[in-house]
Amino acid sequence: MKDDKELEQKKLAFVLYGILWFIGLMIAGAFGYQKHTQDGASIFSAVETVSHFGIFYWLNPVSWGTCLRWTFIYWIGVALFMIYEQKWKHDAAGKEAGSAHWNKKVEEFNQGHSEPFGEKTFSDEPGLTKKMGGENLNNKKTPPVPGNPNMIESELVRLSTADMKTHLNNNVFIVGGAGTGKSRFFIKPNVLQMNCSYIVTDPSGELLKSMHNVLVENGYKIKVFNLVDMSHSNKYNPFRYVRSETDVSILVDCFISNTTGPDQKSGDPFWDKSEKALLSALVFYLVDIADAEFRKFSTILWMVQLAQMDENGRPGQKPSSEFGFSIDMPLDELFDGTKKIGKKTITDKKTGKKQTVLDAVEVTDQKEIGRLRDKIETSLCLTNYKTFKLGGTKTLKSILISAAVRLNPFSIPAIQNLTDDDNVELEKVGDELTCFFAIIPQTNSTFNFLISMLFSQMFESLYYKGATIPNSRLPYHVRFLLDEFANIGKIPEFPQKISTCRKYNISTTIVLQSIAQIKMLYKDDYETIIGNCDTAICLGTNEQTTADYFSKKLGKGTITSRSKSTPVGKSGGNLSFNQTGRELMLPDEIMTMPFDKCIVMMRGIDPFYDSKYPLEKHPQFMKTGDGDEENFYFLEQDEEFSCVDKSVEYEEIAEQEENNDTVSEKYQPKTLEEVLDGILVNYPEEDGYYLIKDADNNKTRNSMITKYSELLEDTIQMSMGNDETTILFDGKNMDIALAKGLINRAFEQHDGEFEDLVVACNGISDGHVCWFGAKNDQCNIVKVAERLQLSISKKKRGNISRQDLYKVNDILSEDKFEELKKGCKNGAHCMASQKNNDVDFDDYDDDND
Repeated sequence: MKDDKELEQKKLAFVLYGILWFIGLMIAGAFGYQKHTQDGASIFSAVETVSHFGIFYWLNPVSWGTCLRWTFIYWIGVALFMIYEQKWKHDAAGKEAGSAHWNKKVEEFNQGHSEPFGEKTFSDEPGLTKKMGGENLNNKKTPPVPGNPNMIESELVRLSTADMKTHLNNNVFIVGGAGTGKSRFFIKPNVLQMNCSYIVTDPSGELLKSMHNVLVENGYKIKVFNLVDMSHSNKYNPFRYVRSETDVSILVDCFISNTTGPDQKSGDPFWDKSEKALLSALVFYLVDIADAEFRKFSTILWMVQLAQMDENGRPGQKPSSEFGFSIDMPLDELFDGTKKIGKKTITDKKTGKKQTVLDAVEVTDQKEIGRLRDKIETSLCLTNYKTFKLGGTKTLKSILISAAVRLNPFSIPAIQNLTDDDNVELEKVGDELTCFFAIIPQTNSTFNFLISMLFSQMFESLYYKGATIPNSRLPYHVRFLLDEFANIGKIPEFPQKISTCRKYNISTTIVLQSIAQIKMLYKDDYETIIGNCDTAICLGTNEQTTADYFSKKLGKGTITSRSKSTPVGKSGGNLSFNQTGRELMLPDEIMTMPFDKCIVMMRGIDPFYDSKYPLEKHPQFMKTGDGDEENFYFLEQDEEFSCVDKSVEYEEIAEQEENNDTVSEKYQPKTLEEVLDGILVNYPEEDGYYLIKDADNNKTRNSMITKYSELLEDTIQMSMGNDETTILFDGKNMDIALAKGLINRAFEQHDGEFEDLVVACNGISDGHVCWFGAKNDQCNIVKVAERLQLSISKKKRGNISRQDLYKVNDILSEDKFEELKKGCKNGAHCMASQKNNDVDFDDYDDDND
């Protein structure tokens, strides 16, 4: 690209030469005319004639010869002057002190770096690639994205995600102080582009609230990991993503690093290394030895608490293990193979409730002991545990206490519930369009180590997935939008990750409030991280170090300065011009930059000084909560993200009702009408729904739970001997917890009694949905629902064996529910059986309904 300043100077010189030539042409024309018409013609008389507006004599043919001769002589002189000037010209004229300047050729940049390539103007129109009949340039085997393939950097600057075409990686480094619009002017517009899968840190939950509905409308799968309200979140179990010995080491390092306070990091590394040996041993034991149901961090805490030591004792005084270490505490027996992790039921002395807890179960079968010891001997758990056991009694106790304190968050029921199971499906983010929201507290970082672990394992999972693909590129581009990057903790080997993620079709956007934040977090590696971001954006700052950084990064330009001295006495004045250097923007200019302006810098391209992108300008804006409050999404009202175990809640309530002495007579209805009688108020038929009487009254709800439970048992008893059974509950405004509880009870209490069992609960109050629980589904109730064109989404319930849970998202109208019952023929009002794989409505007998 030619130097703009030099080009402007050449244009100006040409204009000046042209003006001088035209003036000379007028004088030559007047001189030639006077010479032809009168005696005594001279240059002075010609100049006088021109000064009196005699400027058109050069148009007279009698002066053309004179004009041509003078023109030839003039331009020969100009050429000789330019040659002479070039001889004495500097090698870098106009760049003596620097060549930095603002890039004003935005159209030229977009033409080569944004889609559609070759066009001077860009478009933010959704579905741009599809409409132009193009292909997904990120991965040609993947369908075009539903949104726009360009990333928004500022109001006028766009960059395609097709990094193989732009030759720039998609990593972005953003700095903006509080209130500079990091979310509104960058993150929200880029998510609305919907051109990849997103992993977004959402400190306040506002991004999810505003953008959930428009993302779902465009086919995005939503995942939420919520550390603010843990009762409404997907679940994340780090053990789910441990595939190799290296994964264990990374997981333990990440956990220790992000649970060590800043004031502790300068201490003796012995304790961290000793803790790492202990935690590595415990993790390897769970991965290699224990049953899958015990693979969770709450089990590690229990194992550490199991290690009770006598501080006055000495290692070696007690019996020796098969593997050479002394049996000084109950934990040693697990690693010796004489005990294993199991469960036992205890009764809470205060509440009288029964609960299941972990237990070190003694192994009596010698063959089983042998098998356990064989596994332990070949696992790295033994090596790490023997390393841990090398310490003295007091040393080991100190290590155990430190580990227990570090693991203490997993004693909190909410954290246990959040991490004991997993449904975030990290490895699928690159396979299907997904938006993953990580909601983190703004004022409390106690549990943010979970976010660091999650992001670390997400990188590893995506890398692992990419390694199985021939070209190593994930089907969909995966973009990390890490707002408040300093608050998510330290991700292990992040400098290496950001250096290599482009290969796997992954990019990272780091958003900070100041340069000091990344310096503190990654000390020796922060320059590597910033250097691997081909795009850097400053949205505004009031911090001196950050302003100095961007001022220096912009570089210096060369300006012409004028020096003037005023004459004093007999001494003459002086006027001189010098070439000097000046920062493109001084630090104080950056700190006083207008709110709506930003600086965009890219590798190999002159920087842009542009306006921030106005969110209101985006074509999808009105579909967000910011554009229309009707589009706000409320996570706490979405049953899909409820972390509360409804089946357990239902079982406890039902058990309390069964043990209630005030229930003098067991109610055993034969029809659903008897169940509803006295419980439901029938509104006018045109309203089409029922309302539970005294819905807030716990006794009324408990009574309904008992009655539905008994109806379920009666129906199952009636169907004994029939391997294929479908139970339909047509209960208007049925409680969701009750619906799931009925499904869970049927499968937990009658698992194995039926080759197929389906429980369907219709008319759930929240959204008027229908829940299906199906084991194998031989009678094809799902096929019937699909034939009725009902939108069904499949859910996973890991605590119920061989069960699939389906949710009908549409309102299940009366006529459709009647057709559903017809599809399950040979059944009464509440029970039906379908033995054929195909459903034939014509064979249905109305009398059987």
